[in-house]
Amino acid sequence: MENSPLKLLVTIIVAAALIYLAIGYFAPPNDKNLDEVKNGLAYAQANEGELHKIELFLQKDFALKGSLLDDPSRSVRFECSSSQTCSADGIEIDPRQVFVTEQGPHEIYFRCKNEGEIDDCVIYFGQEPAQLLIERVNVTKSAKRGEVVSISFEIKNTGNLTAHDLTHEVKIYLKNKDENGRQIELLSQNFTGTIETLLRNESTTILRQFSPTGPGKYSVKIIADGEISGRSVAEDEFEVIESISQSCTATSIGKTTLENGVCKTEHLCSGCEFGFECSTKWKERGIENISESFPNTAYTQKEPIDGQCQ
Repeated sequence: MENSPLKLLVTIIVAAALIYLAIGYFAPPNDKNLDEVKNGLAYAQANEGELHKIELFLQKDFALKGSLLDDPSRSVRFECSSSQTCSADGIEIDPRQVFVTEQGPHEIYFRCKNEGEIDDCVIYFGQEPAQLLIERVNVTKSAKRGEVVSISFEIKNTGNLTAHDLTHEVKIYLKNKDENGRQIELLSQNFTGTIETLLRNESTTILRQFSPTGPGKYSVKIIADGEISGRSVAEDEFEVIESISQSCTATSIGKTTLENGVCKTEHLCSGCEFGFECSTKWKERGIENISESFPNTAYTQKEPIDGQCQ
Protein backbone atom coordinates (compact mmCIF):
# COMPACT_ATOMS: atom_id res chain seq x y z
CA MET A 1 0.00 0.00 0.00
CA GLU A 2 1.07 3.47 -0.88
CA ASN A 3 1.04 4.85 2.63
CA SER A 4 1.86 1.68 4.51
CA PRO A 5 3.85 2.00 7.77
CA LEU A 6 6.57 -0.18 6.24
CA LYS A 7 7.10 2.15 3.30
CA LEU A 8 7.18 5.16 5.61
CA LEU A 9 9.78 3.46 7.79
CA VAL A 10 11.97 2.67 4.76
CA THR A 11 11.73 6.30 3.63
CA ILE A 12 12.80 7.56 7.06
CA ILE A 13 15.75 5.15 7.16
CA VAL A 14 16.95 6.16 3.68
CA ALA A 15 16.65 9.87 4.51
CA ALA A 16 18.53 9.39 7.75
CA ALA A 17 21.29 7.52 5.93
CA LEU A 18 21.67 10.32 3.38
CA ILE A 19 21.81 12.94 6.11
CA TYR A 20 24.40 10.89 7.98
CA LEU A 21 26.57 10.58 4.87
CA ALA A 22 26.32 14.30 4.18
CA ILE A 23 27.22 15.19 7.74
CA GLY A 24 30.08 12.71 7.71
CA TYR A 25 31.51 14.12 4.49
CA PHE A 26 31.19 17.78 5.36
CA ALA A 27 31.72 17.59 9.10
CA PRO A 28 34.38 19.95 10.44
CA PRO A 29 37.69 18.43 11.52
CA ASN A 30 38.34 17.67 15.16
CA ASP A 31 38.99 20.72 17.32
CA LYS A 32 42.73 20.07 17.70
CA ASN A 33 43.39 19.87 13.96
CA LEU A 34 41.16 22.86 13.28
CA ASP A 35 43.04 24.89 15.91
CA GLU A 36 46.39 23.92 14.37
CA VAL A 37 45.22 25.02 10.92
CA LYS A 38 43.84 28.32 12.23
CA ASN A 39 47.08 28.99 14.11
CA GLY A 40 49.03 28.30 10.92
CA LEU A 41 46.88 30.78 9.02
CA ALA A 42 47.29 33.42 11.73
CA TYR A 43 51.08 33.05 11.60
CA ALA A 44 51.08 33.29 7.79
CA GLN A 45 48.97 36.46 7.90
CA ALA A 46 51.35 38.03 10.42
CA ASN A 47 54.34 37.17 8.19
CA GLU A 48 53.05 38.12 4.76
CA GLY A 49 54.57 36.31 1.81
CA GLU A 50 56.46 33.75 3.92
CA LEU A 51 55.84 30.01 4.17
CA HIS A 52 54.84 28.43 7.47
CA LYS A 53 54.92 24.65 7.91
CA ILE A 54 53.14 22.28 10.28
CA GLU A 55 52.78 18.49 10.42
CA LEU A 56 49.43 16.85 11.10
CA PHE A 57 48.23 13.25 11.27
CA LEU A 58 44.97 13.25 9.31
CA GLN A 59 42.37 10.57 9.92
CA LYS A 60 40.34 8.94 7.17
CA ASP A 61 37.25 11.02 6.29
CA PHE A 62 38.92 14.20 7.56
CA ALA A 63 37.17 17.05 5.73
CA LEU A 64 38.03 20.73 5.67
CA LYS A 65 36.24 23.55 3.87
CA GLY A 66 37.51 27.01 3.06
CA SER A 67 34.37 28.55 4.48
CA LEU A 68 35.38 27.29 7.94
CA LEU A 69 38.61 29.29 7.74
CA ASP A 70 37.51 32.47 5.95
CA ASP A 71 37.04 35.62 7.98
CA PRO A 72 36.66 39.33 7.13
CA SER A 73 40.44 39.69 6.76
CA ARG A 74 41.18 36.64 4.57
CA SER A 75 39.98 34.24 1.92
CA VAL A 76 41.36 30.69 2.09
CA ARG A 77 41.99 28.22 -0.71
CA PHE A 78 43.76 24.87 -1.00
CA GLU A 79 46.41 23.65 -3.43
CA CYS A 80 48.17 20.35 -4.06
CA SER A 81 51.92 20.93 -4.44
CA SER A 82 52.83 17.37 -5.50
CA SER A 83 51.17 14.76 -7.68
CA GLN A 84 52.13 12.06 -5.18
CA THR A 85 50.09 13.66 -2.44
CA CYS A 86 46.98 14.06 -4.55
CA SER A 87 47.13 10.75 -6.40
CA ALA A 88 48.59 8.19 -4.01
CA ASP A 89 48.39 9.60 -0.49
CA GLY A 90 44.63 9.57 -0.21
CA ILE A 91 43.79 13.27 -0.36
CA GLU A 92 41.21 14.87 -2.61
CA ILE A 93 41.77 18.61 -3.02
CA ASP A 94 39.92 21.35 -4.83
CA PRO A 95 40.35 25.11 -4.27
CA ARG A 96 37.78 25.26 -1.50
CA GLN A 97 37.77 21.78 0.03
CA VAL A 98 40.01 18.96 1.28
CA PHE A 99 38.89 15.39 1.92
CA VAL A 100 41.11 12.56 3.22
CA THR A 101 40.39 9.04 1.99
CA GLU A 102 43.31 7.32 3.78
CA GLN A 103 44.76 8.29 7.15
CA GLY A 104 48.41 9.31 7.52
CA PRO A 105 50.90 12.08 8.39
CA HIS A 106 51.07 15.15 6.17
CA GLU A 107 53.24 18.25 5.82
CA ILE A 108 51.06 21.33 5.38
CA TYR A 109 52.28 24.78 4.28
CA PHE A 110 50.61 28.15 4.72
CA ARG A 111 51.23 31.42 2.91
CA CYS A 112 49.25 34.67 2.76
CA LYS A 113 49.66 37.70 0.51
CA ASN A 114 47.75 40.92 0.84
CA GLU A 115 45.72 41.70 -2.27
CA GLY A 116 44.40 45.10 -1.28
CA GLU A 117 41.44 44.80 1.05
CA ILE A 118 41.87 41.13 1.95
CA ASP A 119 44.61 38.51 2.37
CA ASP A 120 44.73 35.68 -0.16
CA CYS A 121 45.78 32.68 1.95
CA VAL A 122 46.80 29.35 0.43
CA ILE A 123 47.14 26.04 2.28
CA TYR A 124 49.43 23.62 0.42
CA PHE A 125 49.47 19.84 0.79
CA GLY A 126 52.54 18.05 -0.60
CA GLN A 127 56.05 19.32 -1.31
CA GLU A 128 57.36 22.62 -0.05
CA PRO A 129 56.32 25.25 -2.63
CA ALA A 130 58.73 27.72 -4.22
CA GLN A 131 59.61 30.54 -1.82
CA LEU A 132 61.56 33.74 -2.47
CA LEU A 133 64.09 35.14 -0.02
CA ILE A 134 66.10 38.36 -0.31
CA GLU A 135 69.53 38.06 1.29
CA ARG A 136 73.06 39.53 1.19
CA VAL A 137 71.82 43.12 0.90
CA ASN A 138 74.71 45.55 0.45
CA VAL A 139 74.14 49.31 0.23
CA THR A 140 76.71 52.14 0.08
CA LYS A 141 76.29 53.61 3.55
CA SER A 142 77.59 57.11 2.91
CA ALA A 143 78.13 59.08 -0.29
CA LYS A 144 78.78 62.65 -1.30
CA ARG A 145 76.24 64.46 -3.40
CA GLY A 146 76.65 63.47 -7.04
CA GLU A 147 78.49 60.22 -6.25
CA VAL A 148 77.13 56.84 -7.30
CA VAL A 149 75.31 54.78 -4.68
CA SER A 150 75.35 51.01 -5.25
CA ILE A 151 72.63 48.64 -4.05
CA SER A 152 73.14 44.89 -4.48
CA PHE A 153 71.20 41.89 -3.18
CA GLU A 154 70.47 38.24 -3.91
CA ILE A 155 67.08 36.67 -4.57
CA LYS A 156 66.99 32.96 -3.68
CA ASN A 157 64.36 30.26 -4.11
CA THR A 158 64.43 28.33 -0.82
CA GLY A 159 61.55 25.98 -1.74
CA ASN A 160 61.55 22.56 -3.41
CA LEU A 161 59.67 23.61 -6.54
CA THR A 162 60.74 25.94 -9.36
CA ALA A 163 59.75 29.61 -9.06
CA HIS A 164 58.38 31.20 -12.25
CA ASP A 165 57.66 34.74 -13.51
CA LEU A 166 59.28 36.76 -10.73
CA THR A 167 59.49 40.50 -10.29
CA HIS A 168 61.70 42.67 -8.13
CA GLU A 169 61.53 46.33 -7.23
CA VAL A 170 63.89 48.73 -5.47
CA LYS A 171 62.27 51.83 -3.97
CA ILE A 172 64.46 54.66 -2.67
CA TYR A 173 62.92 57.23 -0.32
CA LEU A 174 64.30 60.55 0.93
CA LYS A 175 63.48 61.02 4.60
CA ASN A 176 61.99 64.38 5.42
CA LYS A 177 59.57 66.17 7.75
CA ASP A 178 56.23 67.73 6.95
CA GLU A 179 54.99 71.11 8.13
CA ASN A 180 54.00 69.58 11.47
CA GLY A 181 57.43 68.09 12.09
CA ARG A 182 56.32 64.52 11.43
CA GLN A 183 58.72 62.12 9.72
CA ILE A 184 57.73 61.37 6.12
CA GLU A 185 59.37 59.54 3.22
CA LEU A 186 59.30 60.90 -0.34
CA LEU A 187 59.88 58.49 -3.22
CA SER A 188 63.09 59.59 -4.93
CA GLN A 189 63.76 56.71 -7.34
CA ASN A 190 62.54 53.23 -8.13
CA PHE A 191 63.82 50.38 -10.28
CA THR A 192 61.99 47.26 -11.46
CA GLY A 193 63.04 44.02 -13.12
CA THR A 194 61.93 40.47 -13.89
CA ILE A 195 63.37 36.98 -13.50
CA GLU A 196 61.99 34.15 -15.63
CA THR A 197 62.74 31.21 -13.32
CA LEU A 198 64.67 30.21 -10.21
CA LEU A 199 65.25 26.50 -9.61
CA ARG A 200 65.32 24.89 -6.17
CA ASN A 201 68.00 26.62 -4.03
CA GLU A 202 69.05 28.77 -7.00
CA SER A 203 69.83 32.45 -6.46
CA THR A 204 70.59 35.46 -8.63
CA THR A 205 72.36 38.73 -7.81
CA ILE A 206 70.83 42.10 -8.65
CA LEU A 207 72.85 45.34 -8.81
CA ARG A 208 71.37 48.84 -9.05
CA GLN A 209 73.22 52.16 -9.10
CA PHE A 210 72.04 55.77 -9.04
CA SER A 211 73.26 59.27 -8.20
CA PRO A 212 71.19 61.09 -5.55
CA THR A 213 70.42 64.69 -6.47
CA GLY A 214 70.16 65.97 -2.92
CA PRO A 215 71.71 65.47 0.52
CA GLY A 216 69.91 63.76 3.38
CA LYS A 217 69.04 60.39 4.83
CA TYR A 218 67.52 57.79 2.51
CA SER A 219 65.76 54.46 3.04
CA VAL A 220 65.80 51.54 0.61
CA LYS A 221 62.96 49.02 0.28
CA ILE A 222 63.54 45.90 -1.83
CA ILE A 223 60.61 43.67 -2.82
CA ALA A 224 60.80 40.30 -4.59
CA ASP A 225 57.46 38.85 -5.65
CA GLY A 226 56.08 35.78 -7.43
CA GLU A 227 52.53 34.70 -8.16
CA ILE A 228 53.13 31.21 -6.70
CA SER A 229 56.43 31.76 -4.89
CA GLY A 230 55.61 34.25 -2.17
CA ARG A 231 57.05 37.64 -1.38
CA SER A 232 60.20 38.78 0.39
CA VAL A 233 60.99 42.29 1.60
CA ALA A 234 64.28 43.79 2.81
CA GLU A 235 65.14 47.30 3.95
CA ASP A 236 68.29 49.35 4.48
CA GLU A 237 69.44 52.97 4.78
CA PHE A 238 72.18 55.29 3.55
CA GLU A 239 73.12 58.96 3.82
CA VAL A 240 74.17 61.55 1.26
CA ILE A 241 76.25 64.50 2.47
CA GLU A 242 76.94 67.86 0.87
CA SER A 243 80.23 68.08 -1.00
CA ILE A 244 81.70 70.91 -3.01
CA SER A 245 84.05 70.26 -5.91
CA GLN A 246 87.60 71.49 -5.28
CA SER A 247 87.52 73.21 -8.68
CA CYS A 248 84.47 75.31 -7.76
CA THR A 249 85.27 78.98 -7.13
CA ALA A 250 83.39 82.27 -6.94
CA THR A 251 84.93 84.47 -9.63
CA SER A 252 83.33 87.89 -10.17
CA ILE A 253 80.14 89.93 -9.92
CA GLY A 254 78.34 90.23 -13.24
CA LYS A 255 75.73 92.61 -14.52
CA THR A 256 72.60 93.83 -12.74
CA THR A 257 69.29 93.90 -14.58
CA LEU A 258 65.75 94.97 -13.78
CA GLU A 259 63.36 92.01 -14.13
CA ASN A 260 59.69 92.11 -13.14
CA GLY A 261 60.27 95.12 -10.89
CA VAL A 262 63.27 93.55 -9.08
CA CYS A 263 66.99 94.19 -9.49
CA LYS A 264 68.86 90.93 -10.06
CA THR A 265 72.65 90.78 -9.84
CA GLU A 266 74.82 87.99 -11.25
CA HIS A 267 77.51 86.40 -9.07
CA LEU A 268 79.60 84.25 -11.38
CA CYS A 269 81.26 80.92 -10.61
CA SER A 270 83.70 78.57 -12.33
CA GLY A 271 84.22 74.79 -12.07
CA CYS A 272 81.01 74.09 -10.11
CA GLU A 273 78.79 71.06 -10.85
CA PHE A 274 75.71 72.12 -8.91
CA GLY A 275 73.94 75.35 -8.08
CA PHE A 276 74.33 74.88 -4.32
CA GLU A 277 78.12 74.84 -4.78
CA CYS A 278 78.11 78.24 -6.49
CA SER A 279 75.83 79.78 -3.85
CA THR A 280 77.93 78.28 -1.04
CA LYS A 281 81.12 79.81 -2.44
CA TRP A 282 79.50 83.27 -2.58
CA LYS A 283 78.09 82.87 0.94
CA GLU A 284 81.64 82.20 2.10
CA ARG A 285 82.46 85.68 0.73
CA GLY A 286 79.65 87.31 2.71
CA ILE A 287 76.85 87.33 0.13
CA GLU A 288 73.75 86.10 1.97
CA ASN A 289 70.67 87.27 0.03
CA ILE A 290 70.99 84.70 -2.78
CA SER A 291 67.57 84.06 -4.36
CA GLU A 292 68.48 81.34 -6.88
CA SER A 293 71.58 79.54 -8.07
CA PHE A 294 72.94 77.54 -10.96
CA PRO A 295 76.33 75.83 -11.51
CA ASN A 296 77.84 78.97 -13.09
CA THR A 297 75.75 81.78 -11.58
CA ALA A 298 74.12 82.73 -8.30
CA TYR A 299 71.65 85.63 -8.20
CA THR A 300 70.90 88.18 -5.53
CA GLN A 301 68.00 90.58 -5.72
CA LYS A 302 66.83 93.86 -4.17
CA GLU A 303 64.21 96.50 -4.70
CA PRO A 304 65.00 99.25 -7.25
CA ILE A 305 65.35 102.90 -6.20
CA ASP A 306 63.13 105.26 -8.18
CA GLY A 307 62.66 102.48 -10.66
CA GLN A 308 66.39 102.11 -11.26
CA CYS A 309 68.98 99.51 -10.25
CA GLN A 310 72.02 101.05 -8.55
